[in-house]
Amino acid sequence: MYILIHTTSQTEANRVKRLLSSGGIYASIQKTPFFISRTGCGYCVRVPARDGERAIAALRERRVPYKAVYEVSGGEARRISS
Repeated sequence: MYILIHTTSQTEANRVKRLLSSGGIYASIQKTPFFISRTGCGYCVRVPARDGERAIAALRERRVPYKAVYEVSGGEARRISS
């Protein structure tokens, strides 16, 4: 299981990754998967599920924009925050 933070752009995905990495949270950027966006457009930042709450809190604290946060398990996504 892992968390995907759906961002507004590639630039924002890079910003999110840098912010989370500086706080000790492993983060990687990937294209938005089909099961989140039917067009496959956009970028997400992937973080381990164990760091999901810390990641969301860090983004909110610094007012970093994102579209939504998903918990992904077995190829299925469940929206947990927006």
